[in-house]
Amino acid sequence: MVEPFDLSDDELQEASDVVRRSSPGVYTVAKLYGPGWVAKDSPTTFGGRFKAAVAAGRSPGISVHPEKTGANATQHVVPITRARRSGRRFI
Repeated sequence: MVEPFDLSDDELQEASDVVRRSSPGVYTVAKLYGPGWVAKDSPTTFGGRFKAAVAAGRSPGISVHPEKTGANATQHVVPITRARRSGRRFI
């Protein structure tokens, strides 16, 4: 059963795919998801659930950045050692 503030298995898989395709850097969830972000039913609620999953270690390869943006959006970090593109690991 999915808790109210948890991502479903499908959402976790999607998050893993999004992170794997991302270059190393600092992102808001909207920037990570790109054009697919507008398709989310409730972006604010999804963003909170995404942050909770990342903070709980349920979405490997990404972490919560300690600083928010000027617009008070949470930022996430895709580190160099975790980011993958085309199946290659960046070092």
